Amino acid sequence: MPRQGDQTTYYAINSDIPIPAPKGPLCDEELLKIANALVGTDFRYVGFLLAVPDTQMGSIERAFPPKDRTFATLRDWRMRSFKLVRPSQSVAELTAALGAMGREDLANYVVVTFQNAMECA
Repeated sequence: MPRQGDQTTYYAINSDIPIPAPKGPLCDEELLKIANALVGTDFRYVGFLLAVPDTQMGSIERAFPPKDRTFATLRDWRMRSFKLVRPSQSVAELTAALGAMGREDLANYVVVTFQNAMECA
């Protein structure tokens, strides 16, 4: 998780050596844009829709100040999702969750960002 407010770098457990954050349509910068657009939405609801385990949601609640919890939830979901499914399926999961929140604008933004990234690849 980020240290000293740095939201674009990961740190290995028990290490001060930074690990670069993922690049692409679901990179930290894009997730931060989404989190900022979801201000006022309970981070627990976001986690519920993205199937983030309750134990992890409790850890996020203890470890992060309220303004950073949605972003931390999205990052945790991305880490789990990328381990289990292809990026296109991760985009579909996020799009479905955003749609369930009534944020079709963000869902469309995610789809367009992913499609643009695939065209450039």
